[in-house]
Formats: sequence, C-alpha cells, structure tokens
Amino acid sequence: MLRVCVIGSGRVAQCIIPALREAGLDVVEQWSRADRITVDADVYYFCIKDDALPEVVARFHHGFEDRLFIHSSGSVPMSVFADAGHRRGGVLYPMQTFSKGRSVDFSKLHYFVEATSKADLSVVEQLALALADDNVFNIHRMNSEQRRHLHLAAVFACNFVNHCCTLAEDVLRPSGMDFSVMQPLLEETVAKLQALSPREAQTGPAVRWDEQVMTKHKELLAENPLACQIYELMSKSIHDKL
Repeated sequence: MLRVCVIGSGRVAQCIIPALREAGLDVVEQWSRADRITVDADVYYFCIKDDALPEVVARFHHGFEDRLFIHSSGSVPMSVFADAGHRRGGVLYPMQTFSKGRSVDFSKLHYFVEATSKADLSVVEQLALALADDNVFNIHRMNSEQRRHLHLAAVFACNFVNHCCTLAEDVLRPSGMDFSVMQPLLEETVAKLQALSPREAQTGPAVRWDEQVMTKHKELLAENPLACQIYELMSKSIHDKL
C-alpha cells in the first residue's frame, strides 16, 4: 500500500484526504504551515496554492531528495520541482471545483497525470486509478503545456459560469426572486451538453442578435456598468462564434 503524505490544509487537501483513505491508500500525515514532516512516505502530495508551491517545495527538498514529490495544480508546470533541485516530480491533477462543506465523488473525476520518469509515472497512475475506482478511461497522460490549456478551459467552463450565476442572482434580487428559480434552467443547460456540442446547444437573444431585447436588458444593467460591459462582450462573442 502506498504511503502518502499530503502537504496542505486548504479545500483541495481537505477533500482529497478522505478520498485517498476511502480508496485504500495510507495517508500517513498531513502538513500545514505550523507543522514539520516527520514521517517517511512513498509520495508527498502538494495540495497548496499555486503561488506558494515553489517556496514550499524548496523548503522540503532537503532531507527528502530521493522521494517522489507531486502536486495537484492545473496551471503550475511539473518543472517547479526541478527548479527547486528536486529530481523526482509529478502531477496528479483532479479536475474539479472544490468548496468547503461539499463532498466530491472522486470516482467520477478525470485525472491528468505526468511524471519525470516512467517508474514515477506508474506510481502517479496508481494513485489516480485508486481514486478513480479503477476506471482507466478517466486517467489521462498530459504534459504541462497541455494542462495549462486544460486549466484555462476549466476556468471558462466553471469559474466564469459560476460568476455569471452570481450576476444573475444580483439581477433577481431587486425583484425579490430567489436564485433557486434558475435551477431547472441550469440543470438542462448542463444536461444537454451530454448530447450536443456547446455551439449546438447555444440559445438566447445574442444568437439571433435581437437588438430590441438586448437593449432592454442593458437598460436594466444601467446602474452596474461592469455587468453591462460583460453582457455586451459575451453577447458579441456568442454571435461572432455562431
């Protein structure tokens, strides 16, 4: 059984530790900034903020030179380990949004893996397979440059979509409506992407460039110039794509 030491105490770490244990892996220790690593593990899994990775990796390199270090980031290249002088590095990126108080079914996620050697890649894939409940089709080998594009796509598909929902909530609030009225619409928006491409699924006034409707929408956003600008840019982007 692989012995895993998780470096971090944020949302990703808090979600992935129970998943690793449920998958039958031995999580021998968790590190936060106030702690010191005291155990001998097979893998040291860095689940921390992207901008903190270089400093933390450099901090723990000494004394662990022969151990496998991996990280969970979608945007940080694997070279963060070599830059700190550490020769054994890898990536296990579980592409998902993690929020406090929300459990995640790790068996349904896609995992994107990379490592500095075939032997270490085999270890990373072993971890990923355990989390994916042996679903080999959810494990993808991907280099750091490809993963940068993947992470950017995830920002558009998840973070920006969620922010649009925040803006929708703001629009509803003055009329006393709860955001829950959007739920069936959002569920169908996601569900139809199982059968249609995003281009095929696109609807709304921007598709047909219904200027009368769009002008009225922008009038409602007159007191929020930034939201109005987002509306205009998104509408133009939708229309141009189609």
